Parts: sequence; structure tokens; C-alpha cells
Amino acid sequence: MKPLLMIAYHFPPDAAVGAIRTQKFVKYLPGQGWRPHVLTVKPEAYDAIDPGRLEDVGEANVIRAPQWTTPWELILRLRRTQPGAHQAEGDDRTGSNGGATSRLRQVARDLASTLNIPDRMNGWIIPAVAAGLGIMRRNHIKHIYATVPPFSVGAVGYILSCITGATLILDCRDLWTFFSREGVKPVPPHILWLNTRIERMILRRSAAIICTTKQARRQLCIDNPDLGLQSKAHVIFNGYDSDDVPTRKRTDDRLVISHMGEFYIGRDPSRFLCALAEVLKENSASSKRMRVDFYGPHFDGLAETVERLNLEDIVTIHGIVPYRQALQAAVDSDLLLLFQPRIEIMIPSKSFDYLAARQPILAFTDAGAVHELINECKAGICVRQDDVAGIKQVLHSLLQGELKLDKSLDLSPYERKAETTKLAGILENLTTVRPGNHT
Repeated sequence: MKPLLMIAYHFPPDAAVGAIRTQKFVKYLPGQGWRPHVLTVKPEAYDAIDPGRLEDVGEANVIRAPQWTTPWELILRLRRTQPGAHQAEGDDRTGSNGGATSRLRQVARDLASTLNIPDRMNGWIIPAVAAGLGIMRRNHIKHIYATVPPFSVGAVGYILSCITGATLILDCRDLWTFFSREGVKPVPPHILWLNTRIERMILRRSAAIICTTKQARRQLCIDNPDLGLQSKAHVIFNGYDSDDVPTRKRTDDRLVISHMGEFYIGRDPSRFLCALAEVLKENSASSKRMRVDFYGPHFDGLAETVERLNLEDIVTIHGIVPYRQALQAAVDSDLLLLFQPRIEIMIPSKSFDYLAARQPILAFTDAGAVHELINECKAGICVRQDDVAGIKQVLHSLLQGELKLDKSLDLSPYERKAETTKLAGILENLTTVRPGNHT
């Protein structure tokens, strides 16, 4: 089999959703004639662990490089040891010189943030490059697949490609500087400028670039019209693995509404909960027929909203659960919630697991990639996140048994096996291609 270096910061047993894409490529690439050699970080770097995900890794050669402590982390540790550190961090007083002091602190923070270029994981770059060189020389590897974010992974792939002459394939699970320019993930101007320069160097060096939606591919080409990305940018969806999809095991006779994942970048369930509270108030008997489950991290303010709306008997907040448990919960649901209100060019990875569950999806989204996916697959209903009336209409339809899906729809194009076949095709086409010039 042909060897391939796969650089992925997020990789099993990491419980992050970003680990699943590479995990599934590693599972299915050997069947396409490629042997993955995975370069990743040590597990202690992960916020949460899901050991069950290691089952897909099989006999892949996995090398875990350490992550060095960065100067930024040293600064933070030093600050925490100083007397009154917490007071200083939260002191926004604007007395006679408070405003000037606050501005100086902001300038200092902006300058210090330069230490986080390209991101906070940059302490992994040097150990990863060293480990990567060893892997490539021992296994005569000529192709590098690097999946971002974190974007430090792109830097590792770029450096290894420059040193060895290997072909670089950049897999963009997310776009980099686009979201900063759009104000979704704001950064200081000098950071944006520097990251843009680094991003363009990596894009220019890459022999192939993979995006997860047509809209993201289009945006990347628009943002870099001089790099000739049209000819080397491809689309591979995240997809789902039918091997993971369990059978329905419902024992609860109530209607179950479920959400999997985080709430961030404008994702807000409060209007849904308000609509739910209104429906229950209009028909108190419905409270005995419904259950709402939230699975995942970072539920800031969710518990308070549930309490304020008197939904404690209806809503349960489960926190992080193993991936397979989340899939079981999705299959056992009657309605799945998908929040994507602001980012029109991306599709959350769980969207495809929702499709595989073959249960109706209520997507809180505007026109864009998610809206297109839901409509093409006839997988549910799209409403605005703040459309309480529209949400209530969907909930009434659920209670009346009117939400039905055509479960005969062919979803095989979104199978992980099919997506891996696309990646293998890209790799095969690059076997005789030399990497482009870089700056």
C-alpha cells in the first residue's frame, strides 16, 4: 500500500467532533490502497476523551508528539500567581486615568496575542515537525494530508512539505481568516494580517485543497483570486458512517426532541425554549407527551433559561456523552435540533449523523449550505432562530404526528466510504504532481 502522512491535532481518543473526519479516513483508506501514518498530539492535550473512537483506528501507525508550553501560556501562569490577579483582570473602572489604563492593557493584550500565531496550539509545531520528519524518512512518504483547524497543523504540513518536497493536501474543515474578516471570530488587525500571509503561503504550496461544502470552496477561491485555487480545490463532505448507526431502541412513549453539540458563534436555544414554553402553556396536556434532551459542552445560561421558563420537567441537560451514545440518542429521537444561524458556508458535522438517524430535523438557519442540504435531502424544516411563531408551528406539527420523512431517500453519497473514495481519487491524481512554488 502507498504510505500517507496524515497530520491531525484532533484524533481519537479525542472526543471533539473535529476528530471524526480523520478517524473515518484512517478507517477506510486502507481499502483504497493507502496506508495512513498519523501524526497527532498526546491525549493529555484534549479536553475530553472518548476511548470508543479508537476502534476505527485499527492498525494505523499513530505517532503522538508532545505540545511544548508556549510563551503565552507562561505569561498566563505568571499572571495567575500575582497578588490581585483576578481583580486586575476584571477591573473596568474608568476613573481619572482608568480609561487610559484600560486602553494600555488592551494594547498589551493585542501585542501579546502575537505569541499565538497561527493559534494557541503553536507549541506543537516544532515537536510535530521533528516527529513528522522521522515518520516520513522511515516510511518513504511522498504525500502529506494536513487537516485544519487548528491552523498550526497547516504550518506543520507546510514545513514538512518544504523540507522533504512531499505533496501537500490541505483539508479545511473550517476556513481560517475568512471568519476573522467577517467579524465572526474577531482578532486584532495585525494578527489578521500575519495569519492571512501564512494562510496564503500554505494555500500556494498545497497541491490540493479540500473544503467541506461547495459554499466554502467558492468563498476560498473568491478570497484568493490570484492563487489559482479553482483548479485544485475540491469538496468532500463530512458524511456519516453507516457502521455506526444503531437501531432504534425507544422505550419512552413521549415525543423526544434532541440536540447534540455546542452552542457558540450565535447559536442560541432561548427562542426555541420560549416557543416550547408557549406551546405547553397553550396545551398543558402536551407537557406529558414531550421530552427535550441537550447533549454536549458549553451550555452557558441554558440551565437558567430552562428554570426561568419552568421547563425543568421537560428539558434535561446531559453534558458530553460518548459519540455512539449520542448517535443512539439521535436515532431514538422524534425531532433533531440543528443550530446554524450565522455561518452560511459551513455544515456542522452532526448534520450528517442527523441525516443517518432518519428523523426529522428542525434547522435554525438562513439561506446557505445547511438550508440547501436539508431541502435537497427532504430532511426537515428550516426556520430562523428567532422565529418563535415558526418554531411553534413545527412543534404543533410534531404533536399532531404530521412530521414525516421519506426514509427511502438514497443517502449513500454522504457515506464516509464514498467520501474516502473521493480523497483516494485526489491522492491518486497527485502521485505524479510536484508541489507548487511557495513564498
